[in-house]
Amino acid sequence: MFKLSSASHGMFVLFHHIKQDKMKTQFLIALMLLAGGMSRSMAQAVPQIAKAAFAKDHPSVTNPKWETEKGNFEANWKVSGMDHSALYSPAGKFISSETDINPDALPQTVKTYMAQHVHTKVKEASKNGDANGTVTYEADVKGRAYIFDANGHFIKTAKDD
Repeated sequence: MFKLSSASHGMFVLFHHIKQDKMKTQFLIALMLLAGGMSRSMAQAVPQIAKAAFAKDHPSVTNPKWETEKGNFEANWKVSGMDHSALYSPAGKFISSETDINPDALPQTVKTYMAQHVHTKVKEASKNGDANGTVTYEADVKGRAYIFDANGHFIKTAKDD
């Protein structure tokens, strides 16, 4: 048996730590790839009936990105640089939609309310609809969503999604 010098022992310890770090890195990369594959498989797990309902409602949208949201399935796509989404139940029932709009397109009553009560320029806005045909507007400012009815009357605030 031979004895390692302290310099050799230090090199051995350093190599051992590097090897462990490399294994940890490889493990983390494998974990991330697995998680990415799982999110892709979630898109594959969208029920055909939900996809069919979406295709019927939005025939011009050919390749939406699907996500799960609280047990439901959300299709996301862009038109002219603006985000759109539609939420469906696993049974294919339409739940709600959200369409980004230019804040200048908000009803005047919304813009007036925001100027008088929030005192901050709206940078993001959307027009939303639900299965009952109810339309609402959302003005997002500093992590808060200000919700208004179809006529632009204030309803409530919520955490910005």
